[in-house]
Amino acid sequence: MYDVIVIGAGPAGATAAKILAENGLRVLLAEKYKMPRYKSCSGQLIKKSLTLVERYFGEPVPSSTTCRPAQNRGMVFTDDSGRSFVFEQPGLNVWRSSFDSWLATKAAAAGANLIDGLTALSCKQEISCKQEIACPQEISYPQEISYKQETSRGQGVSGMQEVSHIEEISSNQDASCRQGIVSDQEISLDPKTSCILPGDYKKSETDAPIRILFQKKDGINVEESARYVIDCEGVTGTIMRQLTGAKPDYITTYQTFNTGSIQLDPHYFYAYLQPELSEYDAWFNVKDDLLVLGVSVKNKSMEAFYYAQFLNYMKEKHGLIIDREERVDRWLLPYIKPCCPICHGVGRVLFAGEAAGFLNPMGEGISAAMESAACAADAILQNFTNPTGALSSYRKSTSELSCYMKRQWSLVGTMAKTFSLMR
Repeated sequence: MYDVIVIGAGPAGATAAKILAENGLRVLLAEKYKMPRYKSCSGQLIKKSLTLVERYFGEPVPSSTTCRPAQNRGMVFTDDSGRSFVFEQPGLNVWRSSFDSWLATKAAAAGANLIDGLTALSCKQEISCKQEIACPQEISYPQEISYKQETSRGQGVSGMQEVSHIEEISSNQDASCRQGIVSDQEISLDPKTSCILPGDYKKSETDAPIRILFQKKDGINVEESARYVIDCEGVTGTIMRQLTGAKPDYITTYQTFNTGSIQLDPHYFYAYLQPELSEYDAWFNVKDDLLVLGVSVKNKSMEAFYYAQFLNYMKEKHGLIIDREERVDRWLLPYIKPCCPICHGVGRVLFAGEAAGFLNPMGEGISAAMESAACAADAILQNFTNPTGALSSYRKSTSELSCYMKRQWSLVGTMAKTFSLMR
């Protein structure tokens, strides 16, 4: 049995695993794909990401992870009226396969057991009445709650038998329900809404191991158990969706890598917010002399249309010439909704990075992934023997990160009507 299972060996998972392992905990860092694995991403490390790498990993990002041009000088945003805004900021241009592999190797060197080729299939966790369900208001999710009742479903705050009931917590219920349960309070069920509310009866805590069923690359299933789990799989991960019942809204990204030429400085990342170019945003950057052009859409069937629109725009405005298309990428990102709701976790399973909903504009998720994962790891270290305290502590410790994320999205909301609800 491990102390903590960390699912996903990207920046979030590697950060959490390293912090936990170097503090003496037994950690499994499980990665679905064979390392080093490819990740569709711009690979732009902003200044904040570089600072976090040095803080959590003790050294700068090695040059072996970078691509040409290695130095990034900032971002250029073009708003929906065609005006451009330059944000100067030093950064690095990396390949995520090399960068993520380096981070995971550092976590393993700190003592984490790094195993690739492990796909998480399911999670079994005994949820007690006092354990917290900290998910955003918009999500409607089934949760198995154990509570006391006598004969009437809505009356039971003291009684004779232990029952298990599936409750659905949804956005049309009151705020005390939607915001989750404060972990240091006892709870009962509102007889009108069957919603979890503060109560005055006592329920003994469960501290049973959390069991994760994995499938190995040879197709054999294995079960691992731990006191805590940190899910860092991203928006497409299985565990978060299983525990919350959530059906996340996705943004589909489509990008190509091309040989050719363009009249733009390759040291910047360019983001285009005009609604005629994409349903979300379009972008351009350079990696190892390849021209990377991409669009993101809510409706996947529209990707070819918007990509053609974007190519024509880049040819007209910036003299784009494509000699040959070398590769095509598709990926999924979470659709960030107004107020940037975050789902921190369920019981002793904490969500970090994109799995929780931490993502900055233009898909910049590396800094938020690392910072949220570090907060999750610290919350476990501080509450290791207090099974109900970690989730509440984690939520509180990420309040500044959530505010930062909201400010970033609010800024983009002033640039384009597409994001106006984010202001």
